[in-house]
Amino acid sequence: MLMEMGSERTFTKPWDLSDVSFAVEGRYIYANKTILSMWSPVLKAMFGGAFRESDAAVVELPGKFYDDFLELICVLHPPNKPINGKIFSYQILLRRSQFSIEKNKYA
Repeated sequence: MLMEMGSERTFTKPWDLSDVSFAVEGRYIYANKTILSMWSPVLKAMFGGAFRESDAAVVELPGKFYDDFLELICVLHPPNKPINGKIFSYQILLRRSQFSIEKNKYA
């Protein structure tokens, strides 16, 4: 399934460029390792280093909340969901901190 820029992607099903899925609270979120690695040095190390996640098709994220992690994935993948005080919850700020994501890295 090819998604065009500007179209809504839910990340709850595999898509043409998804190459990793995250298991969060028993549900799956599909993403692209390269895009995530551009934003997060933590995820870049996870996917490109000597971690078991580097070759894993499914990455387990115990202790994370599904809705919060899905929101983070929507913000990081194009077409990027806008970051503003109304939609950027405390939990997203916390996740951004946990993965060392700089807010305006590509703005």
